[in-house]
Amino acid sequence: MKKGRLQLILALLVSVGLLSFLLWYIGVRSTFHEVSQIDPLYLLLALALTPLSFSLRTFRWKLIVKSCNDTETLIPFSNFLRLNLYGVYGGVITPAKIGDVLRAVYLSKEKSRVSLGVSFFSVVFDRLLDILALISIFVFSLMLISINLDSVVLLIVFLFALFVVGGVLFLMSERLSRRIWEKLIDVACKRISILNQSRDGLNASIDDFYKAVGRIRKNSKALVLAFSIALITWTIFYIQAYLLLRGLNVDNVPFFAVVFAFSLGSLAVLVPVTFGGLGTRDATVYLILSQFDVSGESSLVATITLALIAIWILAIIGGILLGLRLKVQPTEKEIEKKDTTDLFLSN
Repeated sequence: MKKGRLQLILALLVSVGLLSFLLWYIGVRSTFHEVSQIDPLYLLLALALTPLSFSLRTFRWKLIVKSCNDTETLIPFSNFLRLNLYGVYGGVITPAKIGDVLRAVYLSKEKSRVSLGVSFFSVVFDRLLDILALISIFVFSLMLISINLDSVVLLIVFLFALFVVGGVLFLMSERLSRRIWEKLIDVACKRISILNQSRDGLNASIDDFYKAVGRIRKNSKALVLAFSIALITWTIFYIQAYLLLRGLNVDNVPFFAVVFAFSLGSLAVLVPVTFGGLGTRDATVYLILSQFDVSGESSLVATITLALIAIWILAIIGGILLGLRLKVQPTEKEIEKKDTTDLFLSN
């Protein structure tokens, strides 16, 4: 069995194991009973925010592409929506959202003047902005709530945030990180078959990558707007979580406590040990909300429901659209089908 396939199976087993343990510990019957108690109005309100959040995230990505590309980007917004759905699909079924790179590959195949290097940079930079916004919100919420966290936990979180910020600055510096990117591309091409076709193009596009870095550095307005949108989309995500908890009659938890719990859960998802973040997010949120006297049933139902309406529905749509795309391209059908299968089975 291939190492990558074994890692995927292990990640899936860890996810199932964590969720099974939580259900056993909390109680299967009581958890399913809690599902039936959720207020449909709050559920619909939370669901209605998903298209808004996804549209804003797509607009942010398009803004990044436009800001770092040296020519006018003529790709319509609807195409960016479709490509972003591919990314969500790839992201949920690979550890640490490695599959999100799918949107970079397919963006470079659009009938436009976006090179593979610029496409790759736009996805990387979009993800880094997302993580920086997440860390900013987490730190801000931590300052506003009163919670007893072990000093070791706080130190780990602080070091993780410092590592991410330092990593962003390092990877954006050509002088420091060019060799790192070349090595990362080599490793990625070995692990993800669909990228292997573009190995030469990716290596040749490193220059385009750093040119894109230089262009977006000069566009301070685009940077501020993109980061602001990242903050807004994460805030919408936490509003959805808060609405779901209210729908479960949990009204004793301050909003910023919900923000803290779910942002810490989102940070936990970045650790590539589970399938699509299942289990790690749920366990983290449960541990934090339990300190606010939130029942395990309510916590678990809220996290699973939020993942379903904010992530998995989009992933299912993205998977269907990608499957239809492969079907209507008979000349590339066998190659792309094999590569796409390898992408998700080799991670």
